[in-house]
Amino acid sequence: MKCDNHIDWVFGTAFSKDGARLVSASRDKAVKLIDVATGHLIDDVNIAREPVVSLARHPREDIVAFGSDAGAVRLHKIAPRGGRLAEGDNKEESALRELERLRGPVQALAFSADGSLIAAGSTSGEWRIFKTDDGKTIVVSKEPGAPIYALAFDPQTRWLATAGADGRVRFFEAATGNLVRTFDAVPLTPAPLAGAPH
Repeated sequence: MKCDNHIDWVFGTAFSKDGARLVSASRDKAVKLIDVATGHLIDDVNIAREPVVSLARHPREDIVAFGSDAGAVRLHKIAPRGGRLAEGDNKEESALRELERLRGPVQALAFSADGSLIAAGSTSGEWRIFKTDDGKTIVVSKEPGAPIYALAFDPQTRWLATAGADGRVRFFEAATGNLVRTFDAVPLTPAPLAGAPH
C-alpha cells in the first residue's frame, strides 16, 4: 500500500483504535484521515493553518493531538465529516479544542496511560501538561532548558520524562513539575580511540 496524500514531510502518524484508519500529520499544514486497506484519502481533518510537526493518539479513544511549528496544540476526533465538503466549508467538525500555546514549535506530545492528561514539549525547552477533557493547563515547566524532542508519562502518571537536544533525560513530578532526576542518555564527548593515550 502507498499513501501519497501529502506534499511535504510527514512528522506523525497514528492508527484508529480498530486499525482501519490512519491519521497523518505533515509540514504541509494538513492532517489527513486515510483508509488503511487502500491508502486512499478519506477526509481532511483540519483547516490548514501552520505546519504540523508532531502527533499523538489518545490511548483509549479515537482522538489525536497535533502540534504546530507556531506552538499550537489541537485535539481532534479521528472521524470523517460524512463526506468531503466543498472548498470553504467547515473542515473541522472533528475539532475538540485548542490548548494554550507554547513558545516555539511543539515537537513532542504524549498522553498519560489513562488519557486524562496530555503533555506538550517545544524547541524553546518549555513543556506543559494539560487536562485532556477541558484543555486546562495544570503544570508549566519552571525552568525551560534545551529543545525537547521526546516526552513520556510513566504508567502510573507519577512522572513525566523529557529528552532533547542536550542528550539528557529528565524526570519531573507530573503533579507539580518539580525535577526529580536527570541523567545523560548519550555521551556528549567523543570516546577515545582504541590504543590512544588517556
